Amino acid sequence: MKYFGVLVPVVTPCSRSGDIDLRGVRAVCDDMLGAGSTGLFLMGSTGRGPWFGRDERARLCKAVTDHVGPDVPIFAGCMDNGLKQMVEHAKAAADAGAHFAVVTPPGYYQYEQEEIGSILMRFADASPLKVLLYDVPVYTGSQLAIDTITRLMRHGNIVGMKDSTADDGRLQELLGAVRNAEGVYFLQGREHLLATTMLSGGSGVVTTFSHFSPRPFVTLCGTALSGGRGTAEAVQEQITRLYQLVVGCLEKRPGISTLFHMVNIALRRRSICRNIMLEHEGECPEWLREETARALEIAEEARRAAG
Repeated sequence: MKYFGVLVPVVTPCSRSGDIDLRGVRAVCDDMLGAGSTGLFLMGSTGRGPWFGRDERARLCKAVTDHVGPDVPIFAGCMDNGLKQMVEHAKAAADAGAHFAVVTPPGYYQYEQEEIGSILMRFADASPLKVLLYDVPVYTGSQLAIDTITRLMRHGNIVGMKDSTADDGRLQELLGAVRNAEGVYFLQGREHLLATTMLSGGSGVVTTFSHFSPRPFVTLCGTALSGGRGTAEAVQEQITRLYQLVVGCLEKRPGISTLFHMVNIALRRRSICRNIMLEHEGECPEWLREETARALEIAEEARRAAG
């Protein structure tokens, strides 16, 4: 596996009616890159990719690539419910300057593993960009089987995967499946598994929690790479506390807007951007504001642990 570092799943600042705030997007990107993050993942789950159309996605991608220059790796979310649309997103992202296409199994319908493998193989055949697989069953309703991943990793246009399954029990098996494919990435998307992944030879991390404070995640990756187990585990301890707090909020108030409200408050308090919320998501409950304040305190403790 190749080392990568921190790939930030960038939020999409916008008006309450959903008009993309490009100035806000640039500010978020500057904040993350300034802290040492390696690359930017646009229009993923955190960036509300499925909410926006192809032209909006491409416009945002072009604005970011023009702003950060050609040397910052740009990953573009190409998720959709059909293969044709997925490929069209990849072509538009390539035209906008992206370097990688990120794709999940299509949602809405339930598919057998053979069908999922066939769809993703055909996407990789047609994509003008190198492909990063994104396994996130909480959104797609299906999980990539180990043998499906092993077969997909043999495709010359597939460069790795992001694991957001939160499946602790099969993590080492997943790492083994990817490790056997030469020169690919294995990126961890579940916050409580970051240090375990990196200390086991993983490539990097992709976490929404970077928006609370990006520096701890950069330090965790760097120290794990250099053998600094103690620092990586100390930072992980605080990140796990943050993860548990957020999970508790989601259990109390299910729905993705709970997480978006928390990130929105964090970015505003850090003076990065003004808004990422949409009209239908309403106002943030007071108890959630208080929990977000606690989350920011924990993020600061993680930053101090990072040194």
